[in-house]
Amino acid sequence: KRRPKNYLTPEEWHNEMKQLDGDGDNNNDNSANGVNSTSTSSNNNDTILIDCRNHKEFAVGHFKHAIDPNTKIFAQFPRWVRENKSSLRNKKVLMYCTGGIRCEKASAFIRNELEDVSSTTAVYHLKGGIHKYLDQYGADGMFRGKNFVFDRRLVVDAEEHKKSGENSENNNRNDNIVGKCQYCDNHYDNFTGDSICTVCRENCLVCDECRPKLIEYHCADHFNLRHCYFTNLGKFNREDLESQLKGLESVLHEISIGKRYKQRRQCLHKQCDKIRQILGGELEKL
Repeated sequence: KRRPKNYLTPEEWHNEMKQLDGDGDNNNDNSANGVNSTSTSSNNNDTILIDCRNHKEFAVGHFKHAIDPNTKIFAQFPRWVRENKSSLRNKKVLMYCTGGIRCEKASAFIRNELEDVSSTTAVYHLKGGIHKYLDQYGADGMFRGKNFVFDRRLVVDAEEHKKSGENSENNNRNDNIVGKCQYCDNHYDNFTGDSICTVCRENCLVCDECRPKLIEYHCADHFNLRHCYFTNLGKFNREDLESQLKGLESVLHEISIGKRYKQRRQCLHKQCDKIRQILGGELEKL
């Protein structure tokens, strides 16, 4: 017996995206972190589109109506599936990533997890990933924004994959920036080498106007620490450090319970200890 095909070619995927966009064209592109948003599936609720990449990749470019599981590393994806698998029952699940490798693993994991939930759930992934899709369709396709790549370029515009002709289905190239500055919320989609989160070393989207005004940068996950967590503490006076310590202690109180925040609590406790050492005069210089 022939095994059913679990992938979609770029042509098949393109047709699915057009159909999904047609069904959901009354919705704004408010791609969400959960499966219950009306913008993440077609109006008839039959299709769910999942971006298997990490949040920073999603932030600069994605297919319209895609769900962002909001992961920092791919190892966090299984937890998201387990938390949302009941919402995937009896759906057509479409998945994509950069080159198709992560989708191979992710789609197999979902099928295994949903085996006890539904026998009618269909799971497909984009063969060859975004790379193959953009190689074929470029800016004329349904992918919005830029493709995150794992080399010194960091992001690649769709037109660099395939030079588009004058007659294009997608006439919104000037409005094709989907990324936003972490600080001012203005459209921006270029990662720079120095815009790194001071807490976790993750790439941050920080626009050219905001960058000179900031001492250090904070990603979306650690944006609540932007006033109290800094690596170079030597730049601050005693009053500043006391304010930072108070802010850190407040955050620690909010996340004081639960295994999920264990590592974050450890990180913040270490930062508090550094500040206390300076305030206590035990270290002249960090």
